[in-house]
Amino acid sequence: MALTRTTIRTPQKSPPSSFSQLPIHPGSAISATDFSVAEVRRILQSADALERENPVRRADRLAKRRVALLFYESSTRTRTSFELAAKALGADTNARDCYGSSPLHVAVKSGNGIEAEAIFASPKIQTSVQDENDLTPLDWAVAYGHREIASSIRRRNGHQTTSVQS
Repeated sequence: MALTRTTIRTPQKSPPSSFSQLPIHPGSAISATDFSVAEVRRILQSADALERENPVRRADRLAKRRVALLFYESSTRTRTSFELAAKALGADTNARDCYGSSPLHVAVKSGNGIEAEAIFASPKIQTSVQDENDLTPLDWAVAYGHREIASSIRRRNGHQTTSVQS
């Protein structure tokens, strides 16, 4: 068996050329290679400290701050986990996909009750937000016949905007 030499790529200090037209804030992270091992270690230590912190105090860290979550072809799980993390720190998020759907819309449309329940765990969840078709998550749950999810949304004061019946 012949051994081949692996080329180790050095971290890129400037963003890829496709980003050259965009203004990038000096503290922005474009790639995981933007971080040194020491910086990753410090981030993980901060996460451990946050996890041990009093939940009431932790929930106020980002109070009255808006966080924009931008993803290129994200999965429902990725979007939802980022939004829930921001909300757990008290941030107001407005995560939407290109169709105006919130993570709750996406979870409901796919019939993912576990994902919907995880979203409901956020204290600031908006159950009656409308997508680009002016439909709420409850509208979609009823339209797709997801009765258990629809019941969960109703228990959280979600509203329908249409007369769709299951």
